[in-house]
Amino acid sequence: QERGRWRVPGERWRGGPCQVCQCLPGGAVRCVPYCPLRDSGCPQGQVLREGDGGSCCTCGPAGDNATATPPGMMTALSPRVEAEAPGSLG
Repeated sequence: QERGRWRVPGERWRGGPCQVCQCLPGGAVRCVPYCPLRDSGCPQGQVLREGDGGSCCTCGPAGDNATATPPGMMTALSPRVEAEAPGSLG
């Protein structure tokens, strides 16, 4: 049960603007960071930057010295991946 709603093992939902959660066997819940900009992308000349702690990912100038998120990192966080082994996200 999550926020008063019963979930079934394997079910996924948005845990907030920057999080995707999944119901695990035995009633446990696992939430991982999610980047809503991954699908829409950033404007030309900007790059996707990983969120810091509780903040979402952002787009920033490509020349900025902030750390960009490698594209492969975001693939593992996509809520559309339905068939995965437990524990595969971290």
